[in-house]
Amino acid sequence: LQHSSGTTGLQKPVLLSHGAVQRHVETYGSVLRVGQDDRIVSWLPLYHDMGLIAAFHLPLALGVPTVQIDPFEWVSSPGILLEAISREKGSIVWLPNFAYDLMADRISEDRLHAVRLDTLRLVINCSEPVRQESHAKFVARFHPYGLRPGALSACYAMAETTFAVTQVPPETPPTVVAVDRIALQRGTVRPSAGDGPVRLCVSSGPCIPGCEIRVVDDDGRELGDNSVGEIAIRSASLFEGYRNYPEKTAEVLRDGWYYSGDYGFRRGHEYFVVGRKKDVIIVAGNNIYPEDVEAAVGSVPGVIPGRVVAFGEEHSELGSERVAVIAETTVADELAQRRLRLEIVRAAMAIDVSIARVYLVPARFLI
Repeated sequence: LQHSSGTTGLQKPVLLSHGAVQRHVETYGSVLRVGQDDRIVSWLPLYHDMGLIAAFHLPLALGVPTVQIDPFEWVSSPGILLEAISREKGSIVWLPNFAYDLMADRISEDRLHAVRLDTLRLVINCSEPVRQESHAKFVARFHPYGLRPGALSACYAMAETTFAVTQVPPETPPTVVAVDRIALQRGTVRPSAGDGPVRLCVSSGPCIPGCEIRVVDDDGRELGDNSVGEIAIRSASLFEGYRNYPEKTAEVLRDGWYYSGDYGFRRGHEYFVVGRKKDVIIVAGNNIYPEDVEAAVGSVPGVIPGRVVAFGEEHSELGSERVAVIAETTVADELAQRRLRLEIVRAAMAIDVSIARVYLVPARFLI
């Protein structure tokens, strides 16, 4: 049993066979070219597929050392991950996208004076949509300490497929495509002409052996390259269902394909993940991805970075949703808060999104 890492509702127990796990770690280890000189370092919780399969079962099965850090210790002191990599000569680490920003922003210089990151060959971004801005910030902050830009990588994975579905090959930088944000909201991937809002989409790589992906529309019809749709997966390491939830299993498993609920597109042999189907805010027929709004608002001075949630509020008169934002801030003065709300609205307008309601809340309000 492995619990899905869904962000809403109760986590669902995923049934995996021994064969599925064994096949997966052997295949994925081969894709990553894991060898006896590798050392994996992780703070990821073991109830999450990235921590359990990638950072625990994979090294266990392949006979590779792994260094495990308590997740709560890492949250309170993110620098301990880099200290462990430096001391233990770590070579592979998996991180969710938020960790790149958190570590770049919160690790002070005095925690880095003895740190060397030259041994890292793979820093794999996984479990959230990959953001080029986060990669750039991470490299700029830690390149002076030996981090090679070529070590940055990306993967698309979930509990229902044991773990990885795609992976950027080692020593290959993830492909970055600058696309027209408005066209993307309407389901079409079009290279940006440079005269409108742009989204930088980062590739999660091609399928690993034993996996297939289809990008489909709402009726289940397969879409071609450069069209946004739901990602459906067939895998040699696919789960057998959700334990004690036959109705939930039937919702997502059809004819041997797992319908992930993720939106993305194919470009050649590579796949790009742009958001979650259930999180998308639909405004006047356009799909607004909350991650884009949250990233824009999080960069506004006065907003605590990473402590923003964008969501849709039903508006009966419009017959559509409106975009609302909750943002944590330390700004307490009423006049200053009014200015901050205006700056938040302007930041969203820069990516062609209109925010109808801004809720400012104190630090640690969001769970």
